[in-house]
Amino acid sequence: MVSKKDKDAENGLQVFAIMGIIWTLGFLYWTWDGALSGFGMSQMALSCCNTINILLSIISLASWRYTKKENRIKDYLEEYFKKNESISVEHMIKEFRISQSSAIKTISAWAMETSVKGEYDVMTGIYSKEPEEEVLSFCPNCGKKMVSNDGDRWCLDCQDI
Repeated sequence: MVSKKDKDAENGLQVFAIMGIIWTLGFLYWTWDGALSGFGMSQMALSCCNTINILLSIISLASWRYTKKENRIKDYLEEYFKKNESISVEHMIKEFRISQSSAIKTISAWAMETSVKGEYDVMTGIYSKEPEEEVLSFCPNCGKKMVSNDGDRWCLDCQDI
């Protein structure tokens, strides 16, 4: 799952985008109706304000959609790497309709954020996760290293589990 910070950023951008659209539509209505022309604003000034409002609304919508897609990809990677040891960049490109450089950047950023160690092979286009190191445990009776088999651990000398 994406972090609370990332989810909060997505929600904040969504609210900002919706407020921007409402503001832009209201301003367009007031200028179309002629209600603001009584305040001494010229038609050129109103056109300029409308253009700026539309551009800001488009930028906030694009930021929100980008953040939402990025969070969706992070969630996907989190779930995907629970079952698999590697992922193909081509798979990411097809799954999310993103560019190759964007897929590589997203996988690298996700790996750094989650501290997942791995390596990207440029020749094959596959990001492979390093196998997790097995936690070594020692026998509480004799102090020798315990042997593990299918998750169970025991000491060969003491036959202690």
